[in-house]
Amino acid sequence: HISWLPTQLVADDRTAALSLAEYRLLDMLLRARGEWVPREALCAAAGIEHQGRALDMQISRLRRKIHLVTGHWKRPPQLVAQRNFGYSLGLHPLHVPYHRPVDK
Repeated sequence: HISWLPTQLVADDRTAALSLAEYRLLDMLLRARGEWVPREALCAAAGIEHQGRALDMQISRLRRKIHLVTGHWKRPPQLVAQRNFGYSLGLHPLHVPYHRPVDK
C-alpha cells in the first residue's frame, strides 16, 4: 500500500521525503495506473525544462526513494523508461488500490 503526500512517500512503515517536483511526478505516474506518461507531460507537471536531462535526474532520485520504501516487498514497483517517449510506474496488483489523501 502506497500513500503519497506533498512532502513524503509512505509504504507500510517506511517513509521518504519528497521534493515538490518528485511529488508531482509520482502523483502523475500513480494516477496513470501503469500507463505510459509522455516526457512532455511529466516535465510540465513537475515544472521542469523539457530539454536536457532534468527529468531523468528527477526520475533517478524518485526511483531511489521508491526503492527505499518498497524494496522489502516481494515485487516492488518498477519505474520504467520508454526511450524518447516517457515513463511508466508498474505496481503489483497486491498493492492496489492507490491511496492519496484528499487535498484540503
